[in-house]
Amino acid sequence: KKILGFNNFLIWPKHLSGEDLGLADVENLSIKKDYPKRTLIINILKKDLAGIWCSARLEGSGSEEVVADRSCWLFNYRGEIFKESLATSGNLIKIVDDYSSRELSLGSKILPEELIPNLISILEIISESGVSNKTIILENLDLQEVRVPTWGGPDLYFSLRHPADPYLSVLKSLVARPD
Repeated sequence: KKILGFNNFLIWPKHLSGEDLGLADVENLSIKKDYPKRTLIINILKKDLAGIWCSARLEGSGSEEVVADRSCWLFNYRGEIFKESLATSGNLIKIVDDYSSRELSLGSKILPEELIPNLISILEIISESGVSNKTIILENLDLQEVRVPTWGGPDLYFSLRHPADPYLSVLKSLVARPD
């Protein structure tokens, strides 16, 4: 290793984590060396993006409320924050606006462990059903619910205590009826 140096692939390990490489988007990297064929195969497994989590607080009251101190992160399907993100809008990538005044940072969980699978099921059925949502809002973690305002429709409420899978057919039937 001292003679060849790290730039020579002969000494590279078989596996590296994204953390080892300083790459937040990479889960791990595997390296396969085939010396007789003179080939090097590198497989990169990217982290699974579930959505964007934005923490903010509201200032003012009633119709005078304004969003302040908004910071956003990418999170995966295990509920782990793995990279800072810009604040964005739209419904291609699911965005959760968290107004619960909790302190989050890189590497932390977006919710208590037992609530994460239920939030992921909510994200999945919103995507599968075709609901055109503005955002997903967590106002108070003690209530263990999220509110989903829709474009041109009602606000939907989901409990974080239960998986949302049973509601997929109901949402699909609501989306199919324009009235």
